[in-house]
Amino acid sequence: RPFPWEQSFTDRIAHSNHFPTDESIRWMGEYCNIMVLHQSIYEGASSSGPYIILDDAEYERVIATAHREGMQVLPYFNPGAYTVKDVDKQLELLRNHKERYGTDGFYFDGLGRGEEWSWNYYFIRKVRDMIGNACLYTHTTLNPPANSPSIYCPFIDTYSDFQLRGEG
Repeated sequence: RPFPWEQSFTDRIAHSNHFPTDESIRWMGEYCNIMVLHQSIYEGASSSGPYIILDDAEYERVIATAHREGMQVLPYFNPGAYTVKDVDKQLELLRNHKERYGTDGFYFDGLGRGEEWSWNYYFIRKVRDMIGNACLYTHTTLNPPANSPSIYCPFIDTYSDFQLRGEG
């Protein structure tokens, strides 16, 4: 996939760890066109799931307001920490979430761990197919195949629009 040069200059990302107010979303929309919602939107706020929305009405309000402000909404998901390891079940969870709530792309806080590079390759390609041109943002500190911050797989990374490396 070619590098998205234009997108690298025009897309701006806002992060929220809770359900932001409409006023906050409007303010974010003045400067950003992508909003990431972190794990505090889920019951238990755990990176490993289960990914059950804490408050459906609030979540739907946030998504609707963000869309009115011209922002894509990317919910949090951690494929490597998720308690369900079956890739097809993870993909089903993501597909159901997207269809139920009308979110756009996804924010992945990591991918599969260790030597799971083939798992990651299959997973990331299927997610890209699912979301089309919507934003896919991946934060990988410990990358496949070596579970290392310094070795990574460009053929996996290319499917994400944004890569965040490192921690803290």
